[in-house]
Amino acid sequence: MHPPIPSAQQGPVAWAARLAVWCWRHPWPVVVLALLLVLAGGWLAASRLSLDTDETHMISAALPYRQAEQRFDRAFPHTMDRLVAVVEAATPEQADQAAQVMVQRLTPRSDLFHLVERPPVEQFFRKHGLLFLLEHELQALAERLIQAQPLLGSLAADPSLRGLLGALSLMLAGIEQGDVAEADLAPAMAALAQVGEDVLAGKPAALSWQEVMTGRPAPPAIAFVLTRPKLDTASLVRGDAAAQAVRDAAEGLDARVRLTGPVALTDDNFRTVAEGAGITGLVSLVMVSVLLLAAVGSVRIATAIIFTLVAGLVTTAGFAALAVGVLNPISVAFVALFVGLAVDFGIQFAIRFRDDHFHERDAGAAMSKTAPAMAASLGVVAAAIATGFFAFVPTDYVGVSQLGVIAGTGMVIGLVATLTLLPALLALVRPRCERQPPGLLRLAAADEALRRHAGAVVAAVLA
Repeated sequence: MHPPIPSAQQGPVAWAARLAVWCWRHPWPVVVLALLLVLAGGWLAASRLSLDTDETHMISAALPYRQAEQRFDRAFPHTMDRLVAVVEAATPEQADQAAQVMVQRLTPRSDLFHLVERPPVEQFFRKHGLLFLLEHELQALAERLIQAQPLLGSLAADPSLRGLLGALSLMLAGIEQGDVAEADLAPAMAALAQVGEDVLAGKPAALSWQEVMTGRPAPPAIAFVLTRPKLDTASLVRGDAAAQAVRDAAEGLDARVRLTGPVALTDDNFRTVAEGAGITGLVSLVMVSVLLLAAVGSVRIATAIIFTLVAGLVTTAGFAALAVGVLNPISVAFVALFVGLAVDFGIQFAIRFRDDHFHERDAGAAMSKTAPAMAASLGVVAAAIATGFFAFVPTDYVGVSQLGVIAGTGMVIGLVATLTLLPALLALVRPRCERQPPGLLRLAAADEALRRHAGAVVAAVLA
């Protein structure tokens, strides 16, 4: 026996209730139609929906400050999207040499980089650094270079271990003959002796010729390689390929290379999100499933709700592909919002159906009572939530605006799925009749107390 279609009411609520009952009567056509919509939505999402992780695109380009920012970027493109390699080594010479090798290795990679260079300021001070020394510092440096002239000349003629040992022999001969003061060569000899002792002891050792020749502590053994990578805006980690290329270029170098700059920092943030998405999604699915079982008390009903939720989510994703086409790190949050909110529609519908099923015993009659009640209440809830999301649409914050369009429409899709697909699935799974009123009976006394003292509770909340 088919349940009667509610006819006492008129308007959208009555039509929605009749639709829910009709879907209960004809479950298979509804499920087939829903499956076709899900397949279409899934195809649209897979083929047309993409992700743009460029944070600058989340703000409207029509704003004055964004236009000024774009003009600046066009005038100075080399300052955009920097990926910086910080090269650290035991001595400044080693760091500088490692940085130069990296530049040579990365420059041919035009498929990954717009630009690879050393910082211009480093090159400037390499050529003109002496101009910035104080007069007495420059004089002292010149004297030390003059004193080290025999060593420099020998090394220039034979820059090898043999040349170094020959230069040392020449220096010792000069000391014996009195041509060179022992104090003048003491710093260089002490540095060389220390390196030799470390090598004999099996310790890693390096010698800074800057420190030997100048008698001053060497500057920090750090060099920089500046790159402007070609970013993959369709990927959550846009500069991942370029960063891997930089790491590959550092292979075999006697230096430590670390990455920094806007691209590296942004990629690290999104990589953390991506790495946690899998376990977060699994935990969320488990928690939603546990919540459903606790709320509806039936595996059959919980399964119907989950299928309805997934169908609504995929259909919403298909709408997003048609409405915006390109998601950003803000608008992609519609997935979490839809799951967290639309699942409540199914829970409320199922709990009301269980209660009506307990009293009516006949499932069809129970659905005829559930449909008008839930069409009215869920309609108000969905309208309120959707209105809140649609309020985001006028903002110049494109990410939030897109989120408002997708999430607001998603609430409408979730409502329609709850009033059509869920009744059809409930008819197919044939839930058992309830043996006792659904709900937490232990809290019945508290519920009654809240009803008796409703005014006091409201006053307390307002206070």
